[in-house]
Amino acid sequence: TGVASTEYSLDNGSSWTPGTTVSILASSGDGTKTILYRSSDNAGNVETTRSTHVTIDTTAPVGNPTDPGNVLHGTVQLTASPTDPDTASVEFLYRPVGGAGQYTSIGLDTTAPYELPWITNAVADGDYDVQIRVKDSAGNESTQQLSPKTIDNSGPDSASVTSPGANADLGGTISLAAIAHDGTSGIGAVAFQVKATGSAIFVTVDADTSAPYTGSWNSAGTPDGPAEVRVAVTDVAGNGPFYSAPIAFVVDNTAPTVSVSAPGNVSGTAAVSATGSADIASVQFAVSPHGAGSWTALGTDSSAPFEASWPTAALADGLYDVRATAVDGGSNQGSDTKTVRVDNTAPTGAMLQPSAGDTVGGPSASLDATAVDSGSGVAT
Repeated sequence: TGVASTEYSLDNGSSWTPGTTVSILASSGDGTKTILYRSSDNAGNVETTRSTHVTIDTTAPVGNPTDPGNVLHGTVQLTASPTDPDTASVEFLYRPVGGAGQYTSIGLDTTAPYELPWITNAVADGDYDVQIRVKDSAGNESTQQLSPKTIDNSGPDSASVTSPGANADLGGTISLAAIAHDGTSGIGAVAFQVKATGSAIFVTVDADTSAPYTGSWNSAGTPDGPAEVRVAVTDVAGNGPFYSAPIAFVVDNTAPTVSVSAPGNVSGTAAVSATGSADIASVQFAVSPHGAGSWTALGTDSSAPFEASWPTAALADGLYDVRATAVDGGSNQGSDTKTVRVDNTAPTGAMLQPSAGDTVGGPSASLDATAVDSGSGVAT
């Protein structure tokens, strides 16, 4: 008899609307909509109710990218974890920071897990804006900006040791310092490396991560002799290490030998001197009453022959200790002490024969005298 009418229901059959075309507004809300429909013929027969479904999706998907960090180099894995079940594609893009031009696609992934490599070596070093674009099967799209990225595939461009100085003679704990430069991501770490006497390799002894770059090395226990120091520098991106030119210096942890020389008996201004090992840099002279350990400086001489003047006129007669302390380039010290007598009091004498007023003659006359000195004794 032919079809008489077709109708549909959007409320599970509570009401029916004639028509063969159904419009469902997106504003009705996201979700799955059920459409019931049926037809009647001209004889009054009604078709068994049938159904179909349509999903409304007006919500853009969220990419949830994993941020790889602010400084990148080499091949970086870019990943995203969109939660929308009908995600269709994830695309990562970049352009220079602050640029107004189009973004360049890094790559597009259409299947989970959404990840792709960014080979940053193909991009010039510098700062870039990076974004992720996510689309779902309904055509919704979202764009999310990542933090700005610095691409750095070039290592540090310069570094040098500033302390110790070349050919310095040092010992004990030695202070280290350096300067370094990287034109893109900046310096990440400066490692101080020392090659000691008898060693074939450089060994890291200290490191610093912020300027000014300083460190120290305790050279105690290391054989005396020539040594070298350099720095191994890496940048924030991890490029490097860049090695500075080595600086040669001398390790000296052995005390110098020294011998002090002064007259056994002194008066007025006395000369004091010292001799010793070849590495002596300076000699400090001092005196003290014998055994008191109360030292008074006489002076310091920084070149051989090592000498000092000792004015004794104002001192009380008696025994004194004279000390010479030698210091070498490694700040090691050696000393020597000698005990001397200060005697600024003249001896006394008396004539015994002849007596005052005596008359003498003949082929010879007897002469006799006494002399006393309580200090260094009568010499003549």
